[in-house]
Amino acid sequence: MAITLNNGLKMPMIGLGVWRTEGKDLKNLMINAIKIGYRHFDCAADYKNEAEVGEALEEALQTGLVKREDLFITTKLWNSDHGHVVEACKDSLNKLRLQYLDLYLVHFPVATNHTGHLFLPSFIFTFSMLAKVDPKDRWGSTVLFASLCLSSLCLC
Repeated sequence: MAITLNNGLKMPMIGLGVWRTEGKDLKNLMINAIKIGYRHFDCAADYKNEAEVGEALEEALQTGLVKREDLFITTKLWNSDHGHVVEACKDSLNKLRLQYLDLYLVHFPVATNHTGHLFLPSFIFTFSMLAKVDPKDRWGSTVLFASLCLSSLCLC
């Protein structure tokens, strides 16, 4: 079963999240999930396993287990990258070994300093950073990266 987004893209209603899965277990999980019919995979930079997901996807695609156009891959922008959307998206694409994403989400609607490290900020820090970020700049970057990274843009 799939839901049709407002841009016509079909998103499978059931997906497999890869949070807290790593290494060989992740590769086996992904390959077996594809074999039994999963087509939607939910990833995120903060899960710190996009490279392992990419290995599994590459194997599944190269062996003919599934075609890229039959998959729906979601990943997420982390808090510290709100001002670096294009770079973060390209980094995820490289790690996932993909040419495009089907859906790129903002993981949490909070922004933190861009340090290159993933961390959860205090509430005071989060609100002070939100006060400094112009939402138009952040969403302008989001529209810009969409043409570079996504199969199609869906403003749902």
